[in-house]
Amino acid sequence: MIIKPQWSILTVGDGDLSFSRSLFSHFKPHKLTATVLDSVDELTHKYGNDNLAFLKQNDCEVITEFDVTRS
Repeated sequence: MIIKPQWSILTVGDGDLSFSRSLFSHFKPHKLTATVLDSVDELTHKYGNDNLAFLKQNDCEVITEFDVTRS
């Protein structure tokens, strides 16, 4: 996979945010926006706060309650 640091990346439906965290850690994109279906409370209850905290500390946008099937 080729990912260039100057790219902006959007992940859709990243569950526990581990994929977004891995992308950021390995490729350091210019901007990373991650989306999850769960609310912040549901996300942290299910998976803990580590990935969410990491992304926020690195100025990545995390959009919760994002349901791609709704318009």
